[in-house]
Amino acid sequence: MSSPSAAVGGDGVPLDWGDRVEHRLFGLGHIVDIENDKLEIAFDESGTKRVMSSFVTKVASAETKGIAYWNRQFKPLVAAWLTAREEVTRLLPQMFRPLHPLQPDDLQRQLSAADEKERMARAAIDAFLEEDRQGHHP
Repeated sequence: MSSPSAAVGGDGVPLDWGDRVEHRLFGLGHIVDIENDKLEIAFDESGTKRVMSSFVTKVASAETKGIAYWNRQFKPLVAAWLTAREEVTRLLPQMFRPLHPLQPDDLQRQLSAADEKERMARAAIDAFLEEDRQGHHP
């Protein structure tokens, strides 16, 4: 995952997701990804390009981070929950199969661990959403 505010524009101003920037060749655009000093920018006229941060000038800060922020922060939480949920879904039916190669205690331990992972992942989603409701997200 990229880190916000890791880049600085050619004018020395810190850059963040969603910021409006200008590039001499590609024109105006907004930052959709930051990786150290490399930016992915969706330019208005030139499409999406990766450029060095020193080649852009910040025009305006985003009042909200919008979809870029949610994609970077919320989607990984949902993906972790779905992965944990799939593991529970895979293990649960095995509890009822006769002559399963795993001992019932081993299977129960695996299912309990998967349940806990799912619970923790859902708690992270709920915490993120509560922080958003309280206005703690940009």
